[in-house]
Amino acid sequence: MGDKRAIKGWLVEVRNAAAPHLDRHYLVAGLETAKDAEGAVKRYPGIAQDDIVEAHRPLSRSELDALGLMEQEVRRYSV
Repeated sequence: MGDKRAIKGWLVEVRNAAAPHLDRHYLVAGLETAKDAEGAVKRYPGIAQDDIVEAHRPLSRSELDALGLMEQEVRRYSV
């Protein structure tokens, strides 16, 4: 994880492949691209290899500030 505040970030949705409509949760990732955010979330502890990981939307500047998200940081998010 970087020691600087994230300039860009993503809200990433994770769904269980066996029950995608029932089991979903969200993480935030302080990375520039959707592809990089998805890759980092796939490596996050507790994410199964067959989970469906999809960058849902970029985070706004105000969301990044409120979260205090750091560069390359990944953490769970409650919506």
